Amino acid sequence: MSEIEEQRRKVEELKKKILNQKRKGGDEETAVAELPEPNEESSKKPEPKPLEELAEERMQPKAEAARKAEEARRAEEEARKKAETQKQAVPPPKPAAAPPSPPAAEASSELGLKAYSEALKVAWEDGMVSREEEAILKVLRETLGITEQQHKDSMQEMQIGIYLQALVDGWKDGSITPEDSERLDMLREKFNVTADEHMRLEKQVRREILKHRA
Repeated sequence: MSEIEEQRRKVEELKKKILNQKRKGGDEETAVAELPEPNEESSKKPEPKPLEELAEERMQPKAEAARKAEEARRAEEEARKKAETQKQAVPPPKPAAAPPSPPAAEASSELGLKAYSEALKVAWEDGMVSREEEAILKVLRETLGITEQQHKDSMQEMQIGIYLQALVDGWKDGSITPEDSERLDMLREKFNVTADEHMRLEKQVRREILKHRA
């Protein structure tokens, strides 16, 4: 028998006792059966998460990006070892001919660049980078062999992506709120987005939104 059915049964018994007392005209006090207290565990409100847990959740995406970067570094190291083994087994090419890049090394380089781009996006998702995050990105660049040009290209792609998403979020309801406008101004200043670039991206976003609504 469930707890609710047990409570109902006790309430029915209590009603019967009260009716019997009224019929007899007695003055004796009716014994009131105490209903069982609600389950203490079910009545408890969920406790707010501690600051340590919230901080841990905030760092999870960055830890995941660091893990992917470590996997890319290991893959690159294995590819390098494999390439060196192949190089030792094959006679050295003529000085005039440049040795072709091993496919495994190229795949590893692309994987490392992708992992770095993801870490870069996570670090810049709130529009700013802390000193700790900058230090992590520097270590990733050195570990994965990211060149300065690759870093600049990844930064530009990441910044345009974040700014474009901010425009989409701002125009999704058909108009820009003051909060959206303030965030876009901050991102324009951080990412050095020119007025022409802003107008071009905004026009593109509005056209896509209207197309989906039609």
